[in-house]
Amino acid sequence: MLKLYFKATPVSTRTVYSGVGEVSVYISIDCKGKGIASKLFKILIEESENAGFWTLQSSIFTITINTSSIQLHKKMGFRFLVREKELCDFKYIFAELARCVRRIASTSSKM
Repeated sequence: MLKLYFKATPVSTRTVYSGVGEVSVYISIDCKGKGIASKLFKILIEESENAGFWTLQSSIFTITINTSSIQLHKKMGFRFLVREKELCDFKYIFAELARCVRRIASTSSKM
């Protein structure tokens, strides 16, 4: 059974999006509240920066009560940009997404 999952992948192969990554995070209920997720997320951020990412973004489904994920992203320095409704692939329903972004400390050399 999957307990934790952290991954950063490029958002696109297009040059204009070079250095922009999409973060995927999953934490099982029995791993919450132990500080494990914060430690792993910090490692993910550090490793993604070492790999050349200068911006990380994430989309969080808010159709379920997902306050833990929202709080974790805020703790890791993500800013929440917008909440929007989007058609989901599953069951052809609209779900609310919270979109957030985190940039490294100095992005002036990247832009």
